[in-house]
Amino acid sequence: MRRFCAIAAIVCIMITVGMDLTASATEVVSEARIGVLAHDVPFVSFNRESGADLNAEVLFVSPVFLQAIGAPRPHIGGSLNVTGDTSQVYAGLTWDGQLGRGFFVEGMFGGALHDGKLDTDESDRKSLGTSLLFRLGVALGYALNERMNVLLVVDHVSNANLASSNEGLDTIGLKLGYKF
Repeated sequence: MRRFCAIAAIVCIMITVGMDLTASATEVVSEARIGVLAHDVPFVSFNRESGADLNAEVLFVSPVFLQAIGAPRPHIGGSLNVTGDTSQVYAGLTWDGQLGRGFFVEGMFGGALHDGKLDTDESDRKSLGTSLLFRLGVALGYALNERMNVLLVVDHVSNANLASSNEGLDTIGLKLGYKF
């Protein structure tokens, strides 16, 4: 877990490159979220692991250099599996779209570093193939008010068949967001 914390700190530093480093924290951090996710649900992959994931993430204000690709917000986060199965830290980009009447949709793409098994014969653990995985997801959200929102989130991590083992891992759950 110490390795994960160090990598998360490095990712935070890298995300701030290109941002106005003289800005206040509320001009850099866009939103903070917490949530609970069902672990290893069978959407794209099959179910082997169990439990719930406690999730936290921070979304940053989109830096100017990302405007050419739709001004996504950089994000960092982590999911801790409460039963000791695969946990992860992740970073990437989040694109937002308004649907009207308080509803919005998001798409996420990035990478994740996990503490799960790379290749195993254990029937209750996933063989994820590589330590660094691709992460993608979607969310449907609703703005409760100007600052608070709730999201239904689905995400998937895998190595995109770049290794011989690629069982993938899917989660679904709810997150509560607070905008700064």
